[in-house]
Amino acid sequence: LLEARAHGKTNSAIKELLKLAPNQATRIVDEKETTVAIDDIQKGDLLRVKPGEKVPVDGSIKTGEVTIDESMISGEPIPVDKKPGDKVSSGTINGNKTFTMLAEKVGSETLLSQIIDMVNSASRSKAPIQKLADKISGYFVPIVVFIAVVTFIIWAVYGPEPSYVYAFVNAIAVLIIACPCALGLATPMSVMVGVGKGAKSGVLIKNAESLEKLNAIDIVVIDKTGTVTEGKPSVEKVISADAAFTVQDILQRIISLNSSSEHPLAQATIRYGEQKQIKQLPIEHFEAVTGKGVIGIFNKENLALGNEKLMEQVHAAISPELMEQVKDEQKQGKTVSYLAVGDHAIGFVVISDKIKESSKEAIGKSQKEGLQVFMFTGDNEDTAKAVSETLSLDGYK
Repeated sequence: LLEARAHGKTNSAIKELLKLAPNQATRIVDEKETTVAIDDIQKGDLLRVKPGEKVPVDGSIKTGEVTIDESMISGEPIPVDKKPGDKVSSGTINGNKTFTMLAEKVGSETLLSQIIDMVNSASRSKAPIQKLADKISGYFVPIVVFIAVVTFIIWAVYGPEPSYVYAFVNAIAVLIIACPCALGLATPMSVMVGVGKGAKSGVLIKNAESLEKLNAIDIVVIDKTGTVTEGKPSVEKVISADAAFTVQDILQRIISLNSSSEHPLAQATIRYGEQKQIKQLPIEHFEAVTGKGVIGIFNKENLALGNEKLMEQVHAAISPELMEQVKDEQKQGKTVSYLAVGDHAIGFVVISDKIKESSKEAIGKSQKEGLQVFMFTGDNEDTAKAVSETLSLDGYK
């Protein structure tokens, strides 16, 4: 009963954590859209996912460039850019644009279902110490029962009156005291509670053996974004490198270009502009250039906001002084986007993902316990190095 109750709590924790996929989806057949139940979706079906909806099944994007919130699967708080051909997982959340996708994995084949099955299996799995306890109990219980029976017989034959009452009481006492109940309950209950607590905190434990061996680890590998950092990019500063444009002029053009973008970094600049009460400008011919930035036109000005590759694409010159400033910011682990008007860059915006106040203390405590802490990140070398040095990590990759 206790085991079933603990297992039930584990299930509720993982369901709450993963926020299961929707019950229905929009299927497209002969260019006609119909709403169908998730269970009715077949491999190869063409589905439409609207803004803010959860992805119904695992598959690949057919049309549309969007951002997907995969935090429930990967733990990364910043949405991921997706383009046609990229994979999407059931239960992840679409951004502000519509896209179509091909269903490739349905039902129990989806990543979401596999994660739930893994946690269920982990909560029911047995640790090596539990297997040993079960083996001991297998021999010990019959012996205890035998001793209890012998106790009953001895008291029934040689005990005072009422002999059967004394015999029964003492036999029960032997069972209560000597029966190895703790051996059979302690470990499975610990596993149940451990897996359940982990699931609530977003930690997926593969099996009981992994949980048992956790105290023997000497190396911890962590992610950067959202783990040691806040996972919420914010504008640190805006710099003008052209006397003809003030910082406000630069910021106004940046937020105006980004108003049509749903990228997390773009949204950070828009929030910053709202705080500064900057009015947006009307942008024409807006275009998002995947992996580089955005371009558009304002009052016959050709605007481009993005990285160095975008500047090369639009043939915008970057002065050596401006490039040196940007390099200095990037070495500190910050993200920098140039703003170009016409054929030259006139300034840049610095965006950073602040390190959590608790990160340095937590990592320091782990290292004092004898653990080596390494960081694996998909960010650039300069950013990874800056964060690693700030937190005094043992290494990064």
